[in-house]
Amino acid sequence: MDARARKEFVALYRKAGLSLSATCADFGVNYGDAAKAARGVELLRRAVEQAVDLETGLVTTHIGGLPKTNAAACEETMIGNLNEAGRYAENTASASPPKPVSKTAAGWPVCSSGSTPPPSA
Repeated sequence: MDARARKEFVALYRKAGLSLSATCADFGVNYGDAAKAARGVELLRRAVEQAVDLETGLVTTHIGGLPKTNAAACEETMIGNLNEAGRYAENTASASPPKPVSKTAAGWPVCSSGSTPPPSA
């Protein structure tokens, strides 16, 4: 989705009184694999930029698993790569924080957790 399409999408859901709670950036990358993780970090950076354009404050991903052998080294690599992506996200998102929405399309107030209460019976 290019920048123009993202702006149009934001306008569409804002007009309906909605907000986008999260985006998912799952690329099948194991961030503990030193040979492949750099590509994953770059993809996460792009996903953060897209999330900022879409005015959401949350990007989810799957980070991969730890092997049965050499798990400590893999975990150290994983933590380093994710910290790098996290620092980028903090710097990028702080420049353009998401805009709050006070009600859902159904008129329910947004809870502090970001979820909405169920309708009264």
